[in-house]
Amino acid sequence: MRFTALPFPHEWLRRVTNAPPEQWAVIEADGDSMEPTIRKSAHMLIDKRQTVARRDGIYVICWDGWINVKRVA
Repeated sequence: MRFTALPFPHEWLRRVTNAPPEQWAVIEADGDSMEPTIRKSAHMLIDKRQTVARRDGIYVICWDGWINVKRVA
């Protein structure tokens, strides 16, 4: 997969992740359950290599056809 336009500056992407572009996903927040941390319509960069919650943080959880962004403690 080749990205031609992302809502993030390329320099920033290289600072925050060493994942190759084919392991990135960009999703848009729909709803306000994570406000004020994540605002409605905010774009989020997802590193698809992370498949296990190893520490407290915000994770994308895909379950039964739904995509949820939740804080895991």
